[in-house]
Amino acid sequence: MTSQHAGVVTLLENECLNHVFRIWCVPHQLDIVVKNATHGVLDEAFYKVAHAFSVHLRAQQILVTKMGSKCPKDMMRWVAFDSILHWLLEHRRRLMIHVVDKRSVQAPSTQWWVIAGMLAPLFEQIAVTFATFQSSNFVISQQRQEVLNLMADIVAGLDISSIVDATLINEIDPTTIIQRDGWIVTKDVVVMHIRDQGSWAHDLYNEFFDIEKQQTLQEINIFSLSIVADGL
Repeated sequence: MTSQHAGVVTLLENECLNHVFRIWCVPHQLDIVVKNATHGVLDEAFYKVAHAFSVHLRAQQILVTKMGSKCPKDMMRWVAFDSILHWLLEHRRRLMIHVVDKRSVQAPSTQWWVIAGMLAPLFEQIAVTFATFQSSNFVISQQRQEVLNLMADIVAGLDISSIVDATLINEIDPTTIIQRDGWIVTKDVVVMHIRDQGSWAHDLYNEFFDIEKQQTLQEINIFSLSIVADGL
């Protein structure tokens, strides 16, 4: 299955006398991995806040008119979620003024903004991969290679490494290194990438108490390490 035609499996199940053994297509498998990783950030609050805030903003007609732009609609697809994150980050300053004026209960926290700034480039890579899957000429082997390329880009981008010797896991210093299922990333690398998002992200991060900084780094890496550890 390559997700080119909807309803094929249902049709087969209805016509076959025996049970149908399903093997999910590559896009579906990646969708599950990304969904689990996203819902793991801030105990599902990362996605829920983005969704609620986008719904709120789309209903603000005066704001839409003044900005000359409207927040993309959440279509429950990662390509759409990538668009939402980038729109929110692009208009962050104007949205912060709106939040103060309207006292919106859907407004993201400061920590959410920092995490969003870090994860947005990863969601962009994921969205590009899903868009590539839409090609009708792609076969399963090519789809799997695209996923491998995605994983390699994430690993290289965050300098993630694997632990060859499982016995070394107990020797990892949790104050400087975050690990999941044999994959590790140093907190210093993540802080460096936060700086790369611009002074706004770095300044917000520096305002956090130490415990908030540690929690933020942990949440960011919950996503990236989950994608790599659970990848196809």
